Amino acid sequence: DVSDRGSQPMVREAGRTRIVFNGEIYNFRELRAALEQKGHTFRSGTDTEVILALYQEYGRGLLSMLNGMFAFAIYDPERDEIFAARDRTGIKPLYYARLTDGGIAVSSELKALLCLAGVDRRLDHDAIRDYLTYQFISDPRTPFLGVRRLPPGHSMRLHGADLDLRCWFEGRPPDDG
Repeated sequence: DVSDRGSQPMVREAGRTRIVFNGEIYNFRELRAALEQKGHTFRSGTDTEVILALYQEYGRGLLSMLNGMFAFAIYDPERDEIFAARDRTGIKPLYYARLTDGGIAVSSELKALLCLAGVDRRLDHDAIRDYLTYQFISDPRTPFLGVRRLPPGHSMRLHGADLDLRCWFEGRPPDDG
């Protein structure tokens, strides 16, 4: 939905929860139909709004329902938390930085975080050495000490000053049985 109804950050139900989302959910139509059967109504035709409704219905449990490539962050004032997640294989990036005031900022681009006041921009010399040696920096590190990248298949929850990182997906071989 490229209309104004699909604008981000998207707000649902009188300004309660908000979401920013990068990606595409391939099964959002099926998920939306199931949510409508539970009484949810929608203002847009977006997968973004479906993620927000799934969060309201299932909380963290929504992640196993999503088929797609995604990175998103949800602000929930009722729970006083920020919940963010990245897709199973890490197609869409999600960077985050703890700010000097105790808050957190998230972005799908590292350079967006570096524009913010309160972000530690000191270089991570070990990460830079890894890049020069292997042409790769492993998650969660970045070239900057104050910015991290959420690993694929992980979620994070910020509640007060507590940051909880969790692996929500661990690839398993198919069951041949």
